[in-house]
Amino acid sequence: MKPCPVCGARGECGHVVLELPPEPPDKRQLPLYPNYDGTPPHVKDSDTSMAAAESIRGIVGPMHAEILRQLRLEGELNDDDLEEILEQRHQTISARRRELVLMGRVVDSGRRRATRSGRMATLWKISTEEGNDG
Repeated sequence: MKPCPVCGARGECGHVVLELPPEPPDKRQLPLYPNYDGTPPHVKDSDTSMAAAESIRGIVGPMHAEILRQLRLEGELNDDDLEEILEQRHQTISARRRELVLMGRVVDSGRRRATRSGRMATLWKISTEEGNDG
């Protein structure tokens, strides 16, 4: 019997722990800025834009991985769902999700669902090539 990850007890302790399904092995490494020749996207000749782009260099790969993980767990999510789950701003989520679309790893499911504001939004899913059933 595995110990409780909260208190370490080996018997019944009362803690409820959800087991997440294992992530499928990722044969492809997420390239950093694959759609921008390896440089962070920014407004040309803007020092503030370049500085902002450089400031997120270390989180882009992990954010891509986290979006993919959530889509594997939930099946289909819209950007608003991802913003709420990952506690990130719209600009962050929509940019990283768009990059995953451009990489061919995430696709439009063809379905829509209302956001928190009541507007309809695209439900995204893992692409068939990425390992989704369809």
